[in-house]
Parts: sequence; C-alpha cells; structure tokens
Amino acid sequence: MMLALIGIPTAIYGAEPERLPSVEQFSRGPAVQHAVLSRDELTVAHLVTFEKEQRLIFRDLGTGKVQGVEIPSAGIPLELGYSSFAWVGSDRAIFSLYPSGVSAIDRNGTNYIGLAGRDRDEDRRDNQPVMLNGLLFAFAGKDEGKALMYEYDRPVGVRDAAFYKVNFPHVSLVDTRTGGFTRVVENPGNVVQWLVDGKGFVAIGVQREKGLNRIIHRANETDSWRPLAELDYNGRRTVPLMLSGNGNTLYLARIAPEGTWGVYAYDVRAQSLGELVLSHDVYDIIPPNFTVSHDGFALQGLVTSADRNELLGIRYVTDRAKTFWLNAEMGAAQTSLDNALPKKINTIGSMSDDRQKLLVLSWSASDPGTYYIFDRAKNSLEPLLARMPWIKPAEMAEVFPMSYRARDGLLVRGYLTVPHGREAKHLPLVVYPHGGPWTRDTWDFDPLSQFLASRGYAVLQVNYRGSVGFGDSFYKKGLRKVGREIQDDIADGTRWAIEKGVADPSRVAIMGASYGGYSALMGVATTPELYRCGISLAGVTNWRELIKQGRDSFPEDYKGIENMLGDPMKDAEELRAVSPVNLADKFRAPVLIVHGTDDPIVPYEQATGMVAALDHAKKPYEFVAKKNEMHGLANAKNREEFYTRVEQFLAKNLADSRKQP
Repeated sequence: MMLALIGIPTAIYGAEPERLPSVEQFSRGPAVQHAVLSRDELTVAHLVTFEKEQRLIFRDLGTGKVQGVEIPSAGIPLELGYSSFAWVGSDRAIFSLYPSGVSAIDRNGTNYIGLAGRDRDEDRRDNQPVMLNGLLFAFAGKDEGKALMYEYDRPVGVRDAAFYKVNFPHVSLVDTRTGGFTRVVENPGNVVQWLVDGKGFVAIGVQREKGLNRIIHRANETDSWRPLAELDYNGRRTVPLMLSGNGNTLYLARIAPEGTWGVYAYDVRAQSLGELVLSHDVYDIIPPNFTVSHDGFALQGLVTSADRNELLGIRYVTDRAKTFWLNAEMGAAQTSLDNALPKKINTIGSMSDDRQKLLVLSWSASDPGTYYIFDRAKNSLEPLLARMPWIKPAEMAEVFPMSYRARDGLLVRGYLTVPHGREAKHLPLVVYPHGGPWTRDTWDFDPLSQFLASRGYAVLQVNYRGSVGFGDSFYKKGLRKVGREIQDDIADGTRWAIEKGVADPSRVAIMGASYGGYSALMGVATTPELYRCGISLAGVTNWRELIKQGRDSFPEDYKGIENMLGDPMKDAEELRAVSPVNLADKFRAPVLIVHGTDDPIVPYEQATGMVAALDHAKKPYEFVAKKNEMHGLANAKNREEFYTRVEQFLAKNLADSRKQP
C-alpha cells in the first residue's frame, strides 16, 4: 500500500491534565441545542433538556429575559437531536419533540396549541387525527402564523408503534394559531418532495419511480402537472434543492463533469439547464443520499434571502465545513467572523430578515461550539450560549485529516484523533468506522472520540468506499461490497496506522455503532491478527434476516436497499458469508455487544442471535441489553454506563504487556 499522512506533526505539545475529565462530561447531552434567531432579530429560541424532558427557551436579546416554556411531556426521555424548531412569524414558532407530534407557541409562552400527532390528541381532542411534518413555507404580513406543511395519509408501523415510515406527502395550509388545516395540493402519485416559490405557491414536485426522479411543474393552480424538459426519467439522477422566489430558477444537485455532485441553475421558463454554480473535483457539494449537519444546521445546502429571491451562498464539506458566498456582503461578514474567531468553523446558522444580525455557531473538532450574535451595523460580536460549557477545548484532542491508499489503489480519506499532549507515535488505537454504511465521518466534535482520546487512545475514522460525499464513483464502489472491499478498506486503514508508527500493533481495538458495530464484529472475525478486542453497539449480525424484514415492511424502499446490499433470496449465500452470526467460530478476541431491546432498525434479535452463536462456539464476550432504548442510546445515564463499560473493556484488553508485572 502507498501511504500518505497529511498535516500530522511528529509531536503535539501541551500539558497533561492533572486528572482525567469525568465520563459524564462526554456522555451527557448538550446544554443548549439548535438556537435560531427570530426574523425580527429580537429573540433567540433554543432547546434544552431538563430532568430528562425537553424544554423550549426564548431569550429576549434586548432585555436578556429568558422565557422557559412548559410543554407537554413527550412520554419518554429523548435526545434533542430528534427535535426540530422553526419560526413561522416574528413571535410564533412551531416545534416537534419526536415522537410526540407538532405544536405551536408564542415566544412569550402563551397560545400553545397542538397541531398534529400526539400533541394534537392531547391538546384538542377534536377527533381530527392528522400527521403533519416538514415545514415548506411560513407566510408573512397579514397571513403571518400560517404555514405550508407536508401532510401524510397514514403512518405505516414497523415492529412497534414508535417507528414510522411515510411516503408521498400532500401539502396542507396550516393555521398555527387555530389548528385549522386545509389540503391545498393533492399528491398526484409517487411525489416524494415539493418545492414552493417566494409567495408560497407549490410549483415543483419530484416523482420517484424505480430509483429515478422526474421533476414536474405547474405554472398556476389550475395548470396541470407536466414534466420539465431534461428532467424527466432519463437515467441521470437530479435532485431539486430550491425554487427561487419568483419561480423562474430551480437550483439542482446534479453530477458535474468531475464526477461529483455539483449545484446547477435550471431556467424554468425556458426549460433548459443553465450554468454550473459550484462543484469540486474531489468532494460532492450537496450529495443526494446523506448531508452533514452540526447542531441541527445543514452544512451542505443552500443559503437564501428571506424572500428566496437571492441565493446568498452554498454550504459544503471537504475535509472541513466551508461556505461559498455569492453575496459580497455575506462574504465580507464571513471574513470578519473568521478573523475574529480563527481556527474555528464559523457557521451562520440564522439571520434576521434584513441580514443585519447574524446568529453564528463557532465550533471545531475539539470544541462543541458557542453561539454568538454578530451585529453587522455595530460591527460587534457577542458570545451568547455555549453548547457544552463544561468542555475545555484547550484540553481536548486534536483531529487531523488523513488519507491512505487501499490495497487496490483507491484513495481513502479519514481522520486521526491524537490524545492531547501526546506524540502521534506508538499509541493504543481504537479504529472507529462510521455507521450507514452510506454516510461519512467529518471534522467535528465527536464526544466518544474525545472521550477515548482523554483515556490515552488514538482514534482512527475512515471514510471507506461507499461513504457519501466523495463523488459518485467512490459511492458506487461500495455497492454490494459490505463485508468485503469495505471491510478491506477499514483493515487497510488500520495497517496504515501501524506502518506509520502511530499505533502500537499489539494494542488495537475496533468499535462502532449500527453499521460500525457490524464492522467491528467483522473485523474481529476476518482479521483477528489486527484487533485485540471489538465493541458493537446496535450492530448488524445477520444481513439476510435484516434485509428480509426490511423488505417486508418497506417494499418500495428495499428495492434500492437490495441493489446496495443484495437480495435475501437470490444472494442468500453471499449474505451469509458476510454476516458475523455465521462466523462466530473465527472469533479469537473478546467482544462487547450492547443493544437496545426496542431497536426498530436493527432488531434486538440480531444481538441475541450473535450471543447464541458465540456461546455455541465457546468464544469470549460481554453482552449488555438496554431496555427502553431504540437504535443507539438516547438516555444520558445509559450512555454514561456505556462509556464506563467501554473504558473498562478497553483497559482490560489493550493493557500494555510491557507494563504488566
């Protein structure tokens, strides 16, 4: 293999902390999440967790007054990441605390109303069950407080009532003050997405059939839906991103000549594809399958003016998050922010309608982030809220982009986390593959990686083939390569760390969650010479059963999944060969398996089947079943227990034999 190391110094200076940060500092959720500035610049709203329940907070920027809103319980302790929030007027907001439904409230804490789902049932009891989600448009002026939202005919339950899949939305006009709603667009069939212009007119739809998109358009409410030229089912994937305020320009994600996903402008009136707005020769600008976010803000997407008449900028991710500003004033504001807050990613998360006040989230891979108010008129920058104020960025580990050549020559990129104050040399290593597998790792604050680094471990994250964001060809190289070439990439990354002298070859572990948990089990089974132990959280162990169950539940979706993974009947033997449950006899290293009993995505039976196979093969393992947990660990106490268990498991299995008595 050819090896490349980018930007990693031979020594990293800094004093060792006098005592280790506590497990709880890393395992607890953020104190503040998803802060959003009101359109009139007077208020910032954000979400918090208080005594295992979610709360909505409004902060008056003029008086400093904080209004905490008491809201109905969601019924179970949840993570803030499941929630959403948006302003639908200067003083009114809608929010969703999954899986409770959708509600609305004024910023002074009055006029609460449940709009949909459990919230509506609990609040109104009006026998009008409605499933609303996805804010499309918030009206201003005399119609302020009204919004266009997706409406679904019915939920489709999967294994338990807590997990739903919905398809083919209609569009409804919702009065967030009265709870009244009227369906304004009926789905003509197979439309999975709608786009509106700056006046709230639904002009664009996306029909999907057999994995292909067709973009349909109408000029007015009495017009028939017609496919746009060049955007019909033609085998070339096109994903609409936004319709301009005047309805004349449709911005699209489409594969550029470089083979990566770029942003194009399409002339709706002339029905012709226009200029390429932005592309990159290595990275996708806005990939269609998965987009990166930080604290609920998309880091791959379009930034527009309030009236949608101007495309202000485009967010995208290379080895780090970036913004390409088309608007000169916003570009100048970004330069000022980057000068004031160097070595940070300074994301303009929201702004007032006149763009004079900006709410900025400043963060890095060693800093979970702080919100600032940037007043452009006064040229002032004031800190407002720290997401995790107990974290000391100066004591966190540094994270370095890296790359290596896989055994077939493919360039694979990733990240290496090096413990604070340590050299990147002969360290115990935890290989930490991401889930998906069709997602990606990014340069971001990862609590688990930082926790491991605080205990002296280097952490290697690799964006193996099939990861999203590195071009269409790189993505397709991962199709039907689960447990094969994808697993080889992970092993090759491990060998890279050993050959570069970063890792002590006798002290390497592999761990992950979901698909990453699967990779950990496969790593222990197929490359036992590399790993002293493995840790799987909610990991897949039996692909054939998982795909079969998914197909039975979501037949439309799993046509695409089968193309990615394999057919559970036709490819049964291949799927068995890459399923850890069938490889238990090959395990030489101990594994820790943790799984939620109510997991709707990777069922609990996947874990118990693996445990039974390990028992039969008389192999060492530890097993933890967590009740009332779904896919992962949403409860902070359960996460703290998991982190503690991981620390103990790694300490026992990666002990340096040279230091043993």
